[in-house]
Amino acid sequence: MTFNSLVQSLLEQVGSTTLTNRDKDILATLLVREAGGEKDYIAGMAGVMNVIQTRAKNNPKDFVNQAIKKFQFSAFNAIKTPQQMDQLIATTKSHRAFNAAKEMVEKAILGKLTNITSNSTHYYAATGPNKIQPPKWADPTKKTNKIGHHQFYSNIK
Repeated sequence: MTFNSLVQSLLEQVGSTTLTNRDKDILATLLVREAGGEKDYIAGMAGVMNVIQTRAKNNPKDFVNQAIKKFQFSAFNAIKTPQQMDQLIATTKSHRAFNAAKEMVEKAILGKLTNITSNSTHYYAATGPNKIQPPKWADPTKKTNKIGHHQFYSNIK
């Protein structure tokens, strides 16, 4: 590979994975709000980020679109305006897991976050203080991993 082709390749990589700081804050906020309360919040947040990655087909440009889709992640269900999102980000930044979440987002953007969910596309709180009844999509034959209080599923349509 020539130097020029290497530079071009790196520029294409950077261009295809660059997200704004606000985009990264949105993703980190989602990770913290969904799994920052887990005993092993690192694994919990990694599972949530893996779901986003899988849904986005590992395309970082689509991570935020997946994260803010209506009624996909309960942490964002009440968000209706950019100002509400900014407020949620601001309050979440003081959480003990926020910096770890930002680092995890960076790893995902670079394609360096290991998928620990068997490429799951869905999860819900199956146990713990935020436990809910299994959603109608929670087909027992499509269960993958359980991480903390969350049960993960793949191949959900």
